[in-house]
Amino acid sequence: MVPDYSPTGWQETLFMWAYLALVLFFNSVLSKALPAIEIGILIIHILGFFAIFISILYLAPKATAADVFTIFNNGGGWPSQGLSFFVGLAGVAAAFIGADAAVHMSEEIRRASINVPRSMVFSTFFNGMMALALIIAFLFSAGTISEDEAEAIFPYIPILARVMGSNTGAAILISLIIVLQFCACLTTTATASRMLWAFARDRGLPGWQQLIKIDARSTIPLRCLIVGVTLAALFALINIGSSAVFNDIISLGLGSLSGTYILSCSLLLYRRVRGEIGEERALSQKPFTWGPWHIKGGLGIVINICALMYLSILFFFGFWPSMAAVEAATMNYGSLLFGAALIWSIAYYIIWAHKSYRGPVREVGALTSYRN
Repeated sequence: MVPDYSPTGWQETLFMWAYLALVLFFNSVLSKALPAIEIGILIIHILGFFAIFISILYLAPKATAADVFTIFNNGGGWPSQGLSFFVGLAGVAAAFIGADAAVHMSEEIRRASINVPRSMVFSTFFNGMMALALIIAFLFSAGTISEDEAEAIFPYIPILARVMGSNTGAAILISLIIVLQFCACLTTTATASRMLWAFARDRGLPGWQQLIKIDARSTIPLRCLIVGVTLAALFALINIGSSAVFNDIISLGLGSLSGTYILSCSLLLYRRVRGEIGEERALSQKPFTWGPWHIKGGLGIVINICALMYLSILFFFGFWPSMAAVEAATMNYGSLLFGAALIWSIAYYIIWAHKSYRGPVREVGALTSYRN
């Protein structure tokens, strides 16, 4: 760790490209070993949590509970603490990106109707508890954050160095975080390729005739994987010119996910309220039937409503800038990008995609029919 070092945009882009090259290698050449690799990721994840958690609790001086739970910062200069809370909510919600990743891998998972929702619920619960414990431990150990630390690109790095009392110790902990970030990128890229392939199978993408092909050797959607990694590499070029624009694209991703979640939750709530979902497929006269994992009755409706309220707040504030005093260079243009993407998608469907897209494919043939 070099205190005076500040990476330039092109260096950050090269680092992202190196990440993406490794991600492509693992997801293509080592695709059959991914299940075993993910077991190793789980072990690193748990050991990394305890390594950081125990280190900062043991080495750092402790703040009082009053300092941790009663002092609130409004670093964005917003008129009220409540507004500052909602604007900052987007950064916290970004941790939930990928929580539904298992859904898009369902066709490769045994007993997916049970194992996928189970993995989503348990992973969210246990990782949420670990994250909460780590945040509380960090707040008790961080002490008074200096202005230089607060203005750092990644404030937790200089804070960890101060807490650990050693750049070497902090570098080790930060290396664990970087490895885990790579692991997250590895699995989300695999998920994105399956999602891209599924939409291509539905004939909803430009060039779906080529994207739908499955690699005969690895039995994975290799073309979708390459397209996804290539697009990410091209987006990384934006960081050379402007990190603000690059962050706006990240904001666009969060807003887009929130929007799609709102759409799916709204449709589910609509079907629930109208009583159009039955219990048993063989016996029910309803147009839809529940899977083996669901919450019945009024409790399920309440949960859907709460989810919609949360997602609506997140969608609205997700496009806000982080600071109240906004300039052209610091403005969040995520809403503009979202609107442009929406207009382009509608135009693409009206002009071209309506000729081939007929909605999600419910039943597909054998996998061999997609192999190239």
